[in-house]
Amino acid sequence: MKKSICSPLLVLAGICLALSVGLGAMLKPPVRSGFLPGTDTPVLTSSGDDAYTLVILADESVPMNRLSPLVQMARHSGGTTHILRQTDDLEPVRQFADRSESDILLFTYGRSWENALPLLEKSDRFASTVILSPAGSYEPEGLSIRTPVMLLGTSSDQAPTSQRLAEIYNRLSGEKIVPNGLSYTSQSGNFRLRIVSASLDAYQTFSDDTLRAISDWYDGSAGIRMGGPGSSSLLRPASWVLGIGGLLLLLTALYRLLSEELLDVGYSLLPLEVTAPARYSLFKALSWLPALVLLVLPALALLLLPLPGLTSIPALFCGYFGCLGLVSLLLIRLRKMPGVTGSLAFSPIKPSLQRSLIGLGALTAVLLLVLMLHQSGLYTLHFSAGKLPVFLLCGIAAALGSAGWLYDAMLLDQCKHRLPMRLCLGILPFLPYAALGFLSIPAYGFTGFYTVILLAGALIVDLLLAQLLRLILGTVWVPAAVSGVLMGIFAAFAAL
Repeated sequence: MKKSICSPLLVLAGICLALSVGLGAMLKPPVRSGFLPGTDTPVLTSSGDDAYTLVILADESVPMNRLSPLVQMARHSGGTTHILRQTDDLEPVRQFADRSESDILLFTYGRSWENALPLLEKSDRFASTVILSPAGSYEPEGLSIRTPVMLLGTSSDQAPTSQRLAEIYNRLSGEKIVPNGLSYTSQSGNFRLRIVSASLDAYQTFSDDTLRAISDWYDGSAGIRMGGPGSSSLLRPASWVLGIGGLLLLLTALYRLLSEELLDVGYSLLPLEVTAPARYSLFKALSWLPALVLLVLPALALLLLPLPGLTSIPALFCGYFGCLGLVSLLLIRLRKMPGVTGSLAFSPIKPSLQRSLIGLGALTAVLLLVLMLHQSGLYTLHFSAGKLPVFLLCGIAAALGSAGWLYDAMLLDQCKHRLPMRLCLGILPFLPYAALGFLSIPAYGFTGFYTVILLAGALIVDLLLAQLLRLILGTVWVPAAVSGVLMGIFAAFAAL
């Protein structure tokens, strides 16, 4: 046991996780709660040398972690940052600007631009403004704005993003440009439209191209240089890769450890026996066909009676995974699984304290990493009561999928295939979902593709944890329930 725990795999996992957490801590700028000077408006402040003031307007729909790169850039160049999360009434911001003795830069993200433009019309104390990815249906009409304003977005995501930016720019500047789907720059008077081929809309503030465009605009229009993004643009994805990779290594190492320990305990699927490995392997390779057929019914039901808050990609993901597991469970229960005899009965064992602690530690590691990735900006968890039905639906589907997958994994163990064959048989049923990632690009842009990738990554971690808990607890259904809860949370509440 001691030799296994000190194995290189576990050591490497620990190093990766430690580096991931350390990098995540480095990327979080010091921000304190307070009030906008001279007003009773709550703000989050990062103090600098008062060379200038950066006012960020970002409503609650914008995750705080996506503002961190801007705060870091301002601190490194001697600026003080004030972040307002309630942006419906910006009169206090005007009062602050009119009294301020330092230059003020304005940055808006999300829906806050709708109130920012009338603010710019009322006051000319703002040296320069950047509007990033404006949301909402607001149509600026008849505004007289003297402050330099740059509208900034990306061409790498859905086309409506750049089209919307062009419409706003045309209304403000009087131009009549038509977006071509590529990166470009257009300027008329104090207004500039900048489309960069940088990244997804959600990750723009982590992109070198976007951050340099912001810095260059403030420098050219107001003579205030914020500097570049520095190493943070590389450290952030590095923290994501190290965290996910470290967790996968940890779960894999613990699974191997417990598999070796329980090899001779007599713990197995005794009531189920693979009598014809070739027949069962062929079914496993083609199991996606009946799963797709089974998926048609719930897909049509949700199409005719859409569930509020349920988005297409997570619904298809959990639905297909649930149907895949349901096919296996039904065939085993009905004693119709090709090449297999026996029923669903399972022989549990009493877990030892040591194995229980390993399982609890693994679950804790998963939860901590989920929280760390949320804090660092890979995705954002938005919990709301309105999405509870989505959580239950996706969670139940994922639990069925995990249960079926766990039984299939134990049946494959009996086939005694070599590792490459085992990996192929495990991956083949998920190929239709992989195809969904590429099919989603025309409809949902690269946001859809990355959503598919994130869900697939979450599933890998989820199934490794379920395998580990199955070894510890000696049952399929508790690990499947835990898996369903975690996947349900991710599918219902996680967003790019």
